[in-house]
Amino acid sequence: MRPIADDPTTVAGITRAEGSQSVSPAAADAVAATPSTAHVSPGEALAAAVAAGELDPAVAAERLVAATVAAQRPARVSPEVWSAVEREVSALLADDPALADLLAPI
Repeated sequence: MRPIADDPTTVAGITRAEGSQSVSPAAADAVAATPSTAHVSPGEALAAAVAAGELDPAVAAERLVAATVAAQRPARVSPEVWSAVEREVSALLADDPALADLLAPI
């Protein structure tokens, strides 16, 4: 098992999405706060954005992971440590077929 401090973008076979290398918890929460997604989960909103061609599936996966990880964050954990947790979760889910199916354009 790799140490959590490793950068998952350097692991063979893992491709990061274009754009920002990490999604802040505030940006992930913004998905749920938009008027068009008031009655759907962040995951449903991201899947709808991918299906509509408004969002790249890889970016949607990053945002979904960021939102899920942010929802689990304990109050006393430093941003640096939590960023490492987010990177590790992203690396673990990089080739997950269920996540890929969830975010595949219709």
